[in-house]
Amino acid sequence: MHVYIEGDGTPFLHRDTIASDPTPSDPLMLRLMALDSARSIYLGRPCYFELYRDQDCSATFWTFRRYGPEVLDSMETVLRAETEKAGATRVALFGHSGGGTLAVLLAQRVEAVTSVVTIGANLDVAAWCGLHHFTPLVGSLNPADQRPSRPDLKTLHLVGEDDGNTPPALVQAAAHERGGEPVRVIAHFDHRCCWSSVWPDILSEEP
Repeated sequence: MHVYIEGDGTPFLHRDTIASDPTPSDPLMLRLMALDSARSIYLGRPCYFELYRDQDCSATFWTFRRYGPEVLDSMETVLRAETEKAGATRVALFGHSGGGTLAVLLAQRVEAVTSVVTIGANLDVAAWCGLHHFTPLVGSLNPADQRPSRPDLKTLHLVGEDDGNTPPALVQAAAHERGGEPVRVIAHFDHRCCWSSVWPDILSEEP
């Protein structure tokens, strides 16, 4: 089973103005999933996709704690339930940007996950905040601080050569800190363009 996780969407309207709805306006992973012939699900993030109206939702779950334990607990519960319902014994996670961050963290929690492919993933949350002069994401977990505990897990990090959000050097440094996970830099691509054009090829070589 293939599982797609979207990026951070719109946590803030401006640097100091929190968005009331973080849902992405251009769901890249949904478009990539449409190119995938395998059994796939689109794993939503807590409080996204109109769920921000839920009484248990708080803006902290799409701002500072966007990669926090509560978010991961919620997504893990859904992922395990969907895996069991599908009778899947092998699960591949695909995540873009902050969705890649969550995919990497989730993979260490769910045994059925056998591979992870990220696109422009934020693998070092602290360094990323420093690069963009953002307020630190207090309450979020940082993949760069965690050495993978599953040697059987296959991982591939994709990043565009022209990605200004998560530059190749940032992704490469974090992947090195995580034990040397493989990184592939795609020439002329950026954070959003032009992943649909290569996605069928990426799927054909799924690690």
